[in-house]
Amino acid sequence: MGKKVKQEDIDNGVYGKPLQYDANFFGPRAKRSCTDIICFLLFFFFVIAWIVVGVIAFSQGDPVKIIAPTDSNGKRCGYDEEVIDKKYLFYFDITQCSLGSCNTPMVCVKKCPEELYIGAYYIHTDQPERARDGAICRGNVPDLDNIEAALNNYDCAAWYLPTKSVARRCIYVDLNKTFDNPLVDEFADYTGTSLQQVEDAADETRARLKKVGETIVSNMEKNWPLLLGGLVIAMVLCMIYIVIMRWFAWIIVWVSLFGVLALLGFCCYITWTKYRETSNDEESVDAPANKAVKISWLIFFIASCIVLGVVLLLIIFLRNRIRIATALITEASR
Repeated sequence: MGKKVKQEDIDNGVYGKPLQYDANFFGPRAKRSCTDIICFLLFFFFVIAWIVVGVIAFSQGDPVKIIAPTDSNGKRCGYDEEVIDKKYLFYFDITQCSLGSCNTPMVCVKKCPEELYIGAYYIHTDQPERARDGAICRGNVPDLDNIEAALNNYDCAAWYLPTKSVARRCIYVDLNKTFDNPLVDEFADYTGTSLQQVEDAADETRARLKKVGETIVSNMEKNWPLLLGGLVIAMVLCMIYIVIMRWFAWIIVWVSLFGVLALLGFCCYITWTKYRETSNDEESVDAPANKAVKISWLIFFIASCIVLGVVLLLIIFLRNRIRIATALITEASR
């Protein structure tokens, strides 16, 4: 316990001279105001943007969309109201899916087709009823008078082979059974596509779906100790970071800032390099998938440059404030 202060010590000025009341003295509060308006506004808008992104993600985001097959109109097969009873995804021309993306119409169907269908063959052999009955279309199946126009306009699938559901996608699984069908001899003449092309595209699609599933499960099974260990290491490093701030706050703050600049600079370099590589790839420069990848790398490069410029300007113009903040951190850590 502290000892009692003696009155004589106070009178003798041991603890300093007492302040006298002054009616005209208002203290430091009279000149106080906000000293960091720019950073306050940046922080305020950042929080608002954070809230907006969170609201949009919560209201419109749907993890089911990653798993459920989605048709060309963005409808989730078996989930959205218009296709609640259509759980499977059908590709009009699966040979267009061999480049990593499917540049062909996709529709939700109640079940995967199990027979060989060649619309043009039925039209040219005066069997429009069979062409209409077996048609798989983007919208409603047209009547007999319009079925040929629908096939020519690609509103309905011009052909398809027996399929099975693979991850709720209609994929050609066993084409050997197709060779027993008498229509197989007419397939290439009426479709302009060989069965070998269809088989190769189906094999690639199955392999891609299988690889995605196996990769997810395998990574979770094999790497869960690494994930858990990484989490523990991150927690320990954060604690060490906070503790050493007591003695090396100035060094740590500036090293961290320059580390962020170096990381952003590296992001700019690597994204620009990837963009140039995809632009100079002559074999797949016109492929839809390659164009999408090229645009993605360009967007990442521009975003990295913008963030780098903003952080660099903030450090340059707020360097004095950073020094003050460093001093406050040092005192607060003691």
